[in-house]
Amino acid sequence: SIFQTLLLSQNTNFYHPTEVDGKRLVFYPNVSVPLRNEYGFIIPKFGLHYTNYSLSAAPEEARHKGENIDRTIPIFSVDSGIAFDRQLVFGDKKFIQTLEPRLFYVYAPYRNQSYLPNFDSAVNDFSFAQMLTENRFSGSDRINDSNRAVAALTSRFIEQDTGIERLRLAVGQLVNFTDPRVVVP
Repeated sequence: SIFQTLLLSQNTNFYHPTEVDGKRLVFYPNVSVPLRNEYGFIIPKFGLHYTNYSLSAAPEEARHKGENIDRTIPIFSVDSGIAFDRQLVFGDKKFIQTLEPRLFYVYAPYRNQSYLPNFDSAVNDFSFAQMLTENRFSGSDRINDSNRAVAALTSRFIEQDTGIERLRLAVGQLVNFTDPRVVVP
């Protein structure tokens, strides 16, 4: 089968003596179709991120929703890349230099999450690897709204005799097509 399915799930009980506490259940089933060959890949992926809270008391912003709160967010992404290589000689050492362009796109619609408790979400530090992920937040309490693309380029210099990577250069550009609205309080 060319389809790959994955179910990420988590059941967590949070307790705090003065803040809202309760249980959080997360299901993130997703399906992808990885198309790969020796020089490149394209991986379309679709998933539904479902979160349910069973709280000891509803947060002030969610009193009208009760103590059982849930959220469902569809997430679509496409990751693609290609690799080129050539042989180089520096002094008496032979190297393989790669050139690896990559395109990544992710879409997740906006869902108001301000009424949800924040037990463990924070904004991830910005990094090259973080640009190429679906969610800019850690934890499961905040899922970003996203309509963004990333163009990246990596070049590696690998010793041909040993396979040791001696140098890696990477650059990338992230473009938001809409301004993100979900924040961490």
